[in-house]
Amino acid sequence: MNLKIYRLRSTLANTDLVKKMNDEFLESIGVTNSDFNDNINSFVLIESGGTESLFVKILPELNKNVYLLTSGENNSLPASLEILTYLNQKGYNGEILHGNVNYVTSRLKSILDNSKKNTEVLFGSIGKPSDWLISSNVNERVFLSKLHAKLIYIDFENFLLEYEKKEYIPTDRTEELVKKASDKFDIQDALYVYGALKRIIKMRNLVGLTIRCFDLIKLKKVTACIALALLNEEGYIATCEGDQTAMASMYLARVLTGQSSFQTNPSLIDVTKNEIVFAHCTLPLDMVDSYRLDTHFESNLGVAIKGEMREEYVTVFRLNNELSDAFILEGKIIRNEDNKRRCRTQIRVKFDENIASILKNPYGNHHIIMYGKHRADIKKFFRE
Repeated sequence: MNLKIYRLRSTLANTDLVKKMNDEFLESIGVTNSDFNDNINSFVLIESGGTESLFVKILPELNKNVYLLTSGENNSLPASLEILTYLNQKGYNGEILHGNVNYVTSRLKSILDNSKKNTEVLFGSIGKPSDWLISSNVNERVFLSKLHAKLIYIDFENFLLEYEKKEYIPTDRTEELVKKASDKFDIQDALYVYGALKRIIKMRNLVGLTIRCFDLIKLKKVTACIALALLNEEGYIATCEGDQTAMASMYLARVLTGQSSFQTNPSLIDVTKNEIVFAHCTLPLDMVDSYRLDTHFESNLGVAIKGEMREEYVTVFRLNNELSDAFILEGKIIRNEDNKRRCRTQIRVKFDENIASILKNPYGNHHIIMYGKHRADIKKFFRE
C-alpha cells in the first residue's frame, strides 16, 4: 500500500534504532511511504512518546480523518491516546491503528477501500444538454450523493479555444484512423476535437465529460464522434449531445463492470417480436469486431463510426435523471444492420422479455448498452 505517512519522533528518541524499528513496523503491515494522498484521510506514524506537541504543529496539514499508526514501542501508544483525545476535542475523526499485524493490515485495507468508494470524482458538461433532450439533465445534488460525483460546467468557448490549437498526441489508434480515412475523409479536424477534449479532461482532472456536439457541427462543420470513440476506449466516460443522464449511466456501467458502453438511440421497436434496433454514430472502438468510417448521419458531415458489434448477450439500460431507478432490459444482438436512413452503427437486439414498457414509461432517449447480463448488478446498486 502506497501512502503518504507523516512520521513523528521525539528528539529524545531520535535514534537510528527507533527509526529502524518503525521502518520494520511499516514493512510488516505492507506500507510504503509515498506522496500519495487520498484527500480524505491522513496517516500519522507515532514513533515514540513526547510527540504530542509535534502533532499539533502538523495538524493544519491534515485531512479531516486522521489515523494514528503505532507499534506501541517507545511509549508511542500513550502518546497516540493523548493525541486522539485532542483530535476528538477539536472535532476531527480519528482512530488509533494498533494491534497485531493482521488486524492493522486488515483495518488499513478497509479504510482505503472505503475511501475509494467515497472519493468525489469530477465530470464536465461542455454546454447544456441539446435542446431536444428536455429530460436529460441530472439533479446535481443527487448526482453528488448517489455517485459521489460533482458536475462542473465548461463554457463552449473554452472548448473552442482548445480546439483551435489543432493539436493531439498520436497513438496507435489515431494512426490507424488516419490510414482508414485515406483521401475520403478529413480526419484531422476530428482528431483535433479528440486532443481538445483530452486536454480538458487532464486539466480539470475529470473522470468524463459530455459535449453539446451539434453546436460543434454548426460552428466548425466537424463532429465529436471520433473523439468520443477514442476517449471511451481509453477508459474515460464521454457522451454526446450534452446528455448528462447518459453520462451518469455510462459511469455506472464502468464502475459495475469495468467495461466500455455504447450510448445509442432506439431507432425501431417491434413489440410483437420483442426486438429493438439501436443506432448511433459513435461507440467505443474496443466494443467492435471491425469498423469503417462514414459521415455523421443527420448532417452528412465530418467523420462517424460504422461499427460491427459481436453477436452476444447485452444489457440495455438507462438511469432516470434522479438516479433513483433504471430502465433495464437483457437481450442478445442478433445482427448488425446497414440502413442509410439511420445513424451509422446499427444493431438489432432480441429480448426474451416483453419490451412494451419502453413505449409506456421510458426514462429518456439515449440508452446504454454493455456486453453481458448485468441486471442483477444494477439492481444491487440501488439496494445498497
